[in-house]
Amino acid sequence: MIGEDHDYHACLSGRLELRHDPAQIDKHWNNVIAAWFEGGKDDPNLTMLALKLDDAAIWASTGNPLRFGWEIAKSNYDEEKTPDVGIRTSVRFS
Repeated sequence: MIGEDHDYHACLSGRLELRHDPAQIDKHWNNVIAAWFEGGKDDPNLTMLALKLDDAAIWASTGNPLRFGWEIAKSNYDEEKTPDVGIRTSVRFS
């Protein structure tokens, strides 16, 4: 995932599971969805998925292209320097 202004990036990891949960179908059902499924809520082509997250990484950038370029240039000049272009955090889901 990338933010609209490219100020953050996220990477999500997990398992997709096929779900046929009538309560969730009822919750999300509306006229727009009904237009795509001739068989209604029991249409065999209606598929719902659940993403069970294991972990995620999120990066938030400085949002300043000049600073980004400066940090990259400094890092290319000094092999021991890592660019400081924002923050990064990881999240584990149980």
